[in-house]
Amino acid sequence: LEGRAEPVGSDAGLHVLLRVPELGARDVARLRAACRARGVGVYPAAPFYAKPPPRAELLLGYASLGERAIRDGVARLRKALDDVAAGRA
Repeated sequence: LEGRAEPVGSDAGLHVLLRVPELGARDVARLRAACRARGVGVYPAAPFYAKPPPRAELLLGYASLGERAIRDGVARLRKALDDVAAGRA
């Protein structure tokens, strides 16, 4: 996702916040659905803010995943992002 999304807090060990500057907050539901259709669970970050963020932000959990599963999940997330950004999802 290099250049398209910014991971924040990856040193936390359980979850990472993913900022997606190219998508607005209104796109989170479509991105979440596109990820879910590919078997990747992501959660909107907005409920954790007092004031919702203007850009798409997702919370990703990875504590129970191995490196291979993480790489596969990121590849699936990239495809979901491609589809949402292109208006296909």
